[in-house]
Amino acid sequence: MRTKGGDPAAARSLALHLTFARPTYRSRDEVPQELVDAEREILSKSDEVLSKPENVREKIVEGQLNKRFYGESVLTEQTWYRADESTGTVGQYLKERGIELLDYAWYAVG
Repeated sequence: MRTKGGDPAAARSLALHLTFARPTYRSRDEVPQELVDAEREILSKSDEVLSKPENVREKIVEGQLNKRFYGESVLTEQTWYRADESTGTVGQYLKERGIELLDYAWYAVG
């Protein structure tokens, strides 16, 4: 992981978050549109959405995309793992601490 700005303790906390959260993308801009479209299609056909009135289904799908899809796979949209440091997203934590994440990679052994 390479960062710019912030202090070493904050960068270490970010590294710990990356280790356990394993985000697929750094920001929404990196998510391929065809993947978003496929996820939207899956969600729109789910029983949970189809059981709701037709006039609210699209809003429900967008909410699920934001919370479930982006909130799990996009680093800056993930919930920060330590409530004692920040109560928001990773993106908010980075901004609060003045950190710019330049790049990262994680490896699995086994």
